[in-house]
Amino acid sequence: AQALRLGYDEIELPSALGSANEADRPATYVRFIEERKEDFAWENDLAAFRVYSRFAGDGTASGVDFWSKCVDYPIIDEWYAHSGNGRSYHKYYGQGADFYTVGKGRGIGGTGVWCDGKLYCSKNYANYKIIRNDKEKIEFVLYYQPFKAGDRIIQETKRIEMVCGTNFYKVTATFEAQDGKDVVVAAGITTFGEADVTKDPQRGLVWANEHIKNKLDKPMCDAHSFSAVVVEPGRLVDMV
Repeated sequence: AQALRLGYDEIELPSALGSANEADRPATYVRFIEERKEDFAWENDLAAFRVYSRFAGDGTASGVDFWSKCVDYPIIDEWYAHSGNGRSYHKYYGQGADFYTVGKGRGIGGTGVWCDGKLYCSKNYANYKIIRNDKEKIEFVLYYQPFKAGDRIIQETKRIEMVCGTNFYKVTATFEAQDGKDVVVAAGITTFGEADVTKDPQRGLVWANEHIKNKLDKPMCDAHSFSAVVVEPGRLVDMV
């Protein structure tokens, strides 16, 4: 604007400015985090998630962790890099934070097998395959070791897809029973114990509204976390 006022309508620069920082643009992204106990993380412009490997310790399983974002550009690489340099992603620095606690629960959208009134789950993921990883869409497969559901042996494979503009990631989970019989598959969400849970079987939807005050190590106003799972209503057996 100042140049135009001075009569310049064209300016030659020694090097091109290019577009805005490419790293600060909305995108989908997925990565195997070898440097941090082989986590596996993915994100879009609204949310980030991760699962743990066997190196994460006995306090974890196959549940899905959630990273809350308040920016629309990718943060996975940056947060892991900062964590490696001593700046925890459990603290808020303006981009969001990891306030969610999964433990051995299902996290947000973790799966399992429902058998004899109990939930049986695979342990941490064992292997992975990235099918697509670009700015418009990610798609990958997670493989799990066989696990027991009652007296049955189950093998689980999970295909996950995500695009921009949604808080949901899509899961196509395959469970193979050693005896060849059908299994009842469960998908769940972990809460901190004081959630307002709503069940909507007509839409195959269950969601939790949870107060998360003081979950982050920073002064903040009251906030709420909404987590949900939606399944094909015609295949719904029960909500527990």
